[in-house]
Amino acid sequence: MKNIFIIANKEFKDSLRNKWIIFTTLLLAVLSITLTLSIGSSSHLAASSLSVAIVNLSSLSIYLIPLIAILLSYDAIVGESERGTLLLLLSYPVSRLSILSGKLLGHLCILSFAIIVGFGCSVLISTMLHGMPIMQDILAFLQLIFSSILLGGVFISLSYMISCFVKERATAAGIGLFVWLLFVLLFDLTLIMILTNFENIIDEKTLHILMMFNPADIYRIINLTGFENIRMFSGLNSVTEYMALNIVQMYFILIAWLCLPLVIANIFFNKKEF
Repeated sequence: MKNIFIIANKEFKDSLRNKWIIFTTLLLAVLSITLTLSIGSSSHLAASSLSVAIVNLSSLSIYLIPLIAILLSYDAIVGESERGTLLLLLSYPVSRLSILSGKLLGHLCILSFAIIVGFGCSVLISTMLHGMPIMQDILAFLQLIFSSILLGGVFISLSYMISCFVKERATAAGIGLFVWLLFVLLFDLTLIMILTNFENIIDEKTLHILMMFNPADIYRIINLTGFENIRMFSGLNSVTEYMALNIVQMYFILIAWLCLPLVIANIFFNKKEF
């Protein structure tokens, strides 16, 4: 366990030295502040400004957080192999699973810091402009933070799997960007095409189950249907009756999405010769 924390600390310091923490935090903060300030000032919206911000952040974070996670971690193994530092790391009495786990913990800490500080600007701006948010909005915001960290963890784990499989950083970057494109855009376009051609065959519950094969869709459903006030602003107030799984079950599936690529990455890593 000590080795994992040592490696995590190294990853965190490397990202701090490379300005990754500053970049991702500023990016998420600018996004958060812009979306919060763009909310209308009518009494209806002012009373629930944080709810509207959560809906907007949920929709845009689906694209942004996976991309940040992939850019942060796509060269975690292959990059160190090319630089020659991985051989030195492997010469120490530390298992390859500990290396992957330490890197995952370090990258999750970086992403968590950026998400908490960046998205926290929404609460700060909303409170300054419209007063203290209601408890339901605060709980929905905490869910947004937690699920965003999980979503980032999924794509970090997928990046490790790619990084352990390929031999060059450029290849890892290309595959990583394709994976991002697949989950945030192509998957949903495929579902729309299927629904258009087989609308009489696929019902709402089947569609919901199909969406569980995409971590970005799980994230979207969790954040847009988890609380009644959020469902109202997202226009999904009546969707919950057609859901095949509840929020807790979807969280477990999202965690499985994080763990499974890490297991596969460890298999590739153990078979790889350096």
